[in-house]
Amino acid sequence: PSFEEALAQVVELNRPERSASALTTSATLLENALKDPAKYGSINASSKTLRAKVLDVSGGNPFFSTLGFERQGDAYTFDTAADRSILEERLRVISAARARGERVLEAVIEVGDTNVPDVAQTAIKLARIYCQNVAAHPGDESKRRISATNKALGSRLLAANK
Repeated sequence: PSFEEALAQVVELNRPERSASALTTSATLLENALKDPAKYGSINASSKTLRAKVLDVSGGNPFFSTLGFERQGDAYTFDTAADRSILEERLRVISAARARGERVLEAVIEVGDTNVPDVAQTAIKLARIYCQNVAAHPGDESKRRISATNKALGSRLLAANK
């Protein structure tokens, strides 16, 4: 899959805490590999942390591959020939996805705390759809904007906080 598809899978197929952990760990490993490939360019494939936080997450393995890491024998090796500017842009997208995820989780908690379960669940489902659209299309500005006159937004999400 493409980077965008792999990122969307990690976000959509996992609980928010698990996807946030996978994104954070992957971003840290990529940052380190970009800074010092000789030191951080190889990660033992049997690493419990790598496996638990990234590879065992639904969609984690293909996502990790889109960051320039490929399995070679008993290690994941960073491809130093990969386009650095593309990988740096991917870091920015991951950071933005993590920040949006945190804001959505905070909003979900607030909606769930003040509404009956059905109203909260409907609002959560709609918020998740909006977030999935942004994660699946990070470069598409139209996915980042929701019209204030949007009927679904007004009746399901904004009404949930009344």
